[in-house]
Amino acid sequence: MTALAVLLLAVPVVAQQSPGYDLSWNVISSGGGTSQSDNYTLSGSLGQFGVGETSGASYTLTGGFWAGVSGISIQAVTGMTMEVDTDGVVVVNKVIEETQDPATGLPELVQGGIGGYQDQLTYNGTLINIVEVRPGDAPFDAITSTVIDDIAGVTTFKHTQGASTPQAPIRVAKAAVRLTGCTTDVATLNDSFTSIQSTTGAAVSEVAPSALTFRLGDAKSDGTVNIADALFGAQYLASLRGIDTVGGDLALVNPVNMASVKDDGVAGDKINIADVLFIAQGLVGLRDACFTLLEVGTPPPGR
Repeated sequence: MTALAVLLLAVPVVAQQSPGYDLSWNVISSGGGTSQSDNYTLSGSLGQFGVGETSGASYTLTGGFWAGVSGISIQAVTGMTMEVDTDGVVVVNKVIEETQDPATGLPELVQGGIGGYQDQLTYNGTLINIVEVRPGDAPFDAITSTVIDDIAGVTTFKHTQGASTPQAPIRVAKAAVRLTGCTTDVATLNDSFTSIQSTTGAAVSEVAPSALTFRLGDAKSDGTVNIADALFGAQYLASLRGIDTVGGDLALVNPVNMASVKDDGVAGDKINIADVLFIAQGLVGLRDACFTLLEVGTPPPGR
């Protein structure tokens, strides 16, 4: 009996076939678990039964391994960049740079795409004014509402869309920023998303707010205003020097610091030869630290 049992256990198991049937071994791949590479994460499940929702007076039961998938947590890395807009006005862009899986930090698409946002700029209204908030890239090429309160130092704007399925990176808005202080002032523009939603209504959290720091006339972003700043402005106008988009690059021109030297009116500020001239005049005592023209014979402060 023992020998028979051993013999039976030793018989190899093989696929079963007959003239009318084939039961060959097969494998269903990519069934369950998580796979990932440097840039993506793929999660799968196998054998999902009982999908659907059952509810009673006090409870709701949703079946299926991926029930509620639209609520999977996603976070957004956001930021601000500076540029010269198509009409020459200097703007600060609000950008959703990347969306991620919070657990791994790896890129993760927003289910259904980014559907809407509400954003808030905060600042010292005596040092910074928001001239205008402009639309961003499609489908955020319209602003649903904007409230600019420079006295309180708060500007809010939002947009909601449901016709498209955009993913990061995407620029959602542009703010025309004007510095209203003096060369002695350091002005900080803070920005945060108060909400980001997918087109399915799921919330997307912001990893961290962003900020940019400015100083009127400091085109080269080294903390002082001198003849080099006037030179940087002139070189930009001659296409010999580029724009610093993120702040702090000593080889490029900070566009907000430079364009704000001369107030160009309600349309926003542009970098032009008047900004260069104002800095030069300030250095020889014809304008004060706020670039206000002094009366003839009036010494600038400190002289």
